Amino acid sequence: MFQAAGYLCAASAMVTILTPAVMAQDEHATVSETSQGTGTISFTPNDFARFNPLTALDMVNQVPGFSIDNGDDVRGFGGAAGNVLIDGERPSTKSSLRGFLGRIPASNVERIDLVRGASAGLDMRGQTRVVNVILKEGVTKSQTTWLVSLRRHQGGRLSVYADADWSGKFLGGDASFSLEHENWAERGIRPEQRFDANRDPIAFRDQYYQLHFREIIPSGEYERDLGENTVLRTNFLFWDGYERLHEALDTVEPLPGGTPVRFERGFLDETFGGYVVGGDIENTFNDSLSTKFIWYQRRGQVENTFTFTDTLASGQFGGSFDSKIDDEFGESILRSQTTWTPNEKHSIEFGLEGAYNFRDSAREFISVGSDGAIPDDIPITTTKVEELRFEAFISDVWKVAPKWVLEPGLKFEVSEIEQSGDAEASRTFEFPKPSLTATYSPEENHQWTLLIERRVGQLNFSDFVSNVSATDALVTSGNPELEPEQSWRFELSHERPFLRDGTINITARYDHFENLEDLVPVIAADGSVFDGPGNLGTGRRYHLETEASLPTDRWGIPNGRLDFEIDLQNTRVDDPVTGESRRFTGRQDLFWYVEFRQDFPASGWSWGFDYAQGSDEESFRVSEQTLFERGLGDLDIYIETTRYLGLNIRLGLDNAGDQTFTRTRTLFDGTRDLGIVRRIDVRDANFGPLPFVRVKGQF
Repeated sequence: MFQAAGYLCAASAMVTILTPAVMAQDEHATVSETSQGTGTISFTPNDFARFNPLTALDMVNQVPGFSIDNGDDVRGFGGAAGNVLIDGERPSTKSSLRGFLGRIPASNVERIDLVRGASAGLDMRGQTRVVNVILKEGVTKSQTTWLVSLRRHQGGRLSVYADADWSGKFLGGDASFSLEHENWAERGIRPEQRFDANRDPIAFRDQYYQLHFREIIPSGEYERDLGENTVLRTNFLFWDGYERLHEALDTVEPLPGGTPVRFERGFLDETFGGYVVGGDIENTFNDSLSTKFIWYQRRGQVENTFTFTDTLASGQFGGSFDSKIDDEFGESILRSQTTWTPNEKHSIEFGLEGAYNFRDSAREFISVGSDGAIPDDIPITTTKVEELRFEAFISDVWKVAPKWVLEPGLKFEVSEIEQSGDAEASRTFEFPKPSLTATYSPEENHQWTLLIERRVGQLNFSDFVSNVSATDALVTSGNPELEPEQSWRFELSHERPFLRDGTINITARYDHFENLEDLVPVIAADGSVFDGPGNLGTGRRYHLETEASLPTDRWGIPNGRLDFEIDLQNTRVDDPVTGESRRFTGRQDLFWYVEFRQDFPASGWSWGFDYAQGSDEESFRVSEQTLFERGLGDLDIYIETTRYLGLNIRLGLDNAGDQTFTRTRTLFDGTRDLGIVRRIDVRDANFGPLPFVRVKGQF
């Protein structure tokens, strides 16, 4: 397999070597028509002045009707394209776009273009709407920006987030470096009421947990010219951290204030770390021909131990559970792509991509005296999963007419997945992935986009190994027969002005799934039946999404903007246990979000809020069904000022309404299709309001 990986990477490189040497629309924003007939709205730094931005991220966050997306969870580097470009190029990494933008000083930004529809001159990689951050040329001034945020959690615990970013000239090129410290100190309260099949109370379980999380993340980028027509770009990111979780569960019968019957205690100690390095070399031979060679490597490791003990009220030992997990994972990608623009009507991109992914897992689970709640014979605890994947691709941005642009494309993937250890398996897959995007721009700021594409989902290699939740006495088995989820997507979107000076985008989408991923019954070698990730068969999803951005001046609220999003879904699949049609696991039928901000530039003050609300969702196991419900929604409010010491200071309150999450867990005697209810557990979870202060500055 490794020899084949070497041949594949060499073939990918040869393609490059052998190819011959590609906000509300206020009075400041300008609208231009690109050479491909698509609409582009350009925003200058003046458009963002009232927000007092320090970085490009602060500016992009204020582009009206736009939100950053790192890319869908699909296979391959090309498939993970995000919707932010830097000088027309996509960053050669699969890491966070927010981190990239946060290291670019606002003073280095020439303008920001919101581009809609396919464009031959931009690496949009299938996206129909992107932000292109155009940087100033010849900027040599160094700049350091910093941010410190202090947050108070429930119970009085404090957490600190800090970040420092430097950018400037380094070794003849442009460089940026960042050091980020993440800290979280959550304390949660989760009371649980237990009922019998008749809904009569039988016990009360009071749960408290305390989480301490810390992570250090240094990262950076470097770019320089290697001659007149060659550009080198590199990036890196490291992470190192730990997580410690203490939980206490006290059970009384039958109601709060009753007789204690048992005391359960759990402790998790986890450490993790890893790195990502990547980059690209781009050669521009002439106005119509360029090549890019991209490399990417990620490696990481997670180690944790978990101890869970059960003590009866009499002091008698009631059981214990211990686990130890040591997982290593990684991904390596080589990609070459060539862009050829033979004339003003066509821009053709083609190339090869090779990838190697793996996860090496060693897990130990020891259960003592648990009365069978957690079995001793848990399958697939030591295993290694490896994937070798090859993909060839070609696409064309074709200007059919002044108002029409077509982007046909074809990818063809061949992959092999091998699993060793407790489970032995080897499978080969072939996936043709055609796509077609059609963009019609009948007039300025009006656009219709039709998308048809074949999609293949990215497997999560942790699904090939077993895991255990001692708190809920649940075992999820690994499944060596898991296959990538596939689907056909049909999408129609329309963007246009809204209420004269706003914008609105409406997208209707239909997905037809094959080998839909979900939990399925997994039969172990000894005949035991566990829940595990698997493939259900066919499913379908209808999806309607609306996004809008509105300036509020017309309603007498100057310098204000209201953004909102409404997301409706309807999903159906046949349940593997009952055979009946049901919705997908973990899918909300309704989600909506609203955000408002108003600025007072003369006084240096701003204020705003956002509110998010989602409907319930469900999960399904062989002998269990769980309903998750959200309370009144998540309300965040803040005030912000730049009046003092040249700093940007924000005071805020997240989760102002102390949103309650309710989990109703129905456990059955036997499988769900028999319908014999054994117990019903209803648990509420509250995390409390989170006041914070955030200070940003630069020098």
